[in-house]
Amino acid sequence: FLHTHTHTHTHTMFKPPLHAVLPLSISHTNIYYHKFIQEEARLQINAMVLRKHFYQLTQLFLMPFDQYFEFETEGNLHLGPEWNPYFALPYLPPFKEQAFLKGVRKHVDHFPMKGLLKMQRRARIVQLYRRFLKSPNFIPWFNNQRDIGKVRLRQHMRSRLVGLRGELFLRLVCHVSIRSTKMIRTRAQRFLDTVVARPTLDVELKEAIEDHLRTLDSLLPPPKKAPHPPKNQS
Repeated sequence: FLHTHTHTHTHTMFKPPLHAVLPLSISHTNIYYHKFIQEEARLQINAMVLRKHFYQLTQLFLMPFDQYFEFETEGNLHLGPEWNPYFALPYLPPFKEQAFLKGVRKHVDHFPMKGLLKMQRRARIVQLYRRFLKSPNFIPWFNNQRDIGKVRLRQHMRSRLVGLRGELFLRLVCHVSIRSTKMIRTRAQRFLDTVVARPTLDVELKEAIEDHLRTLDSLLPPPKKAPHPPKNQS
C-alpha cells in the first residue's frame, strides 16, 4: 500500500529579539520628544514676545493719563527744598476730556501706526481714546489710579511735615506776612484736627503739627483782650 503523507507547513512570522527592537523604539521616541520640546519652547517664546509687545502698547496708550495721577503744586514748589506744605497745598490735576484729547493730538507721533498720514493717525488715535473714555472700564480704572495717587500725595506730605521741625520750619515762615502766617496756622490747625480724628492716631505727625502751631503762634501778635465792661458806680 502506498501511503500518501500530507505535510502541513506552519509559517511563523519572524520576530526580532527584544534587545534589538527596544533601542530602535527608544530612539524614535527621543526624536519625537525633542521635537515636541523644541516646538513647545518656540510657542512659549512667541507668546512671551507677544505679551511684551501688547504690554508695551498698553503702557504707551495709558501714558497720557499719568499726569492726572501725579500730584503737583503751584509752580511745582513741592520739588524744591523750600516747600511749605501748608502754604502750597499739593493736589491732583482735574481731568478734562477736551483738554486731554487736545494733548493726545499733539503727541500722535508717539504711537506706531504705519501706512497712515499724520492727519489719519491723529483721527484714529482720538477715536481710540474716545471709545476708551466711554467704555464701562474707564471710570473704575481711572478712580482706582486716582486713589493710588492720593495715597502717594498723603505719604509725601506727611514725610515733609514730619521732617520740618524747629529751625527748619521757622526758616520757612519767618519771612511771610502776618496775613499769610494766620492762613498757614488755620490750615495747620485744620490738618491737625483731621489727623486726630483718624481711627489710628499718627503720633509722630500729630507732634510735628503741634510743633508747627507753636512756632506760628510765636510769630503772631498776641490776641487782643476784650475790654472789660465799666464797673457800675453806685
